[in-house]
Amino acid sequence: MQHLREQTNLVKKKNKRKNNDDLIKQKLINSILSLLKNKTFSKITMKEIYFSAKIHPPEAYKVVKNKKDILILINNYFNEEVYKKTYNIKGSNVNDRIFEILMTRFEVLNIHRVAVIKIFDYLIKKPDMFIFFAPLMIDSLKNILELSESKNDGFFGKMKIEGFLIVYISIFLVWKKDKTKNLEKTMVAIDNHLKKAEVFLNLINNKNG
Repeated sequence: MQHLREQTNLVKKKNKRKNNDDLIKQKLINSILSLLKNKTFSKITMKEIYFSAKIHPPEAYKVVKNKKDILILINNYFNEEVYKKTYNIKGSNVNDRIFEILMTRFEVLNIHRVAVIKIFDYLIKKPDMFIFFAPLMIDSLKNILELSESKNDGFFGKMKIEGFLIVYISIFLVWKKDKTKNLEKTMVAIDNHLKKAEVFLNLINNKNG
């Protein structure tokens, strides 16, 4: 009985710690996205992020220690937001589902447009940070393929993930300049890339056949 109580208390402590960490993460995300409205990513210090989030540095430091941790935190945040909106996505084929998920992702990014573009500009100017971030982006794209249930029946199920990364960056650059109300240009870019991918796959299949 004593052992059971100890186990129960241990689970409660772990859950409380996790909930506290999740709260800290959300405060830090809100803090950095807010700070990026007026400052570049390179100019923002960890101290500013902690202060803006109203979290004592020692407590925040347990969750995020540097800007690499911040990049992980923000990337995970966007992944989770996209997942919430698309985990039960439906579509007649893989390409349709990928289209919907990609469009949802850019709509989510658009909510924090200024912050996202500033982070992107920072990564472009910092090759070491870009190299660090690339695997995180690849994981995000893998999540998109998993959500779309892409296997071997669609182009993105057959091509290497690196190819999908190139496609994503191409669309991102269109989104970056897209000032239309409903991201029409981004929508067209996604559609065009998926159509080209489908044509390319058919050519490969015809040659193999």
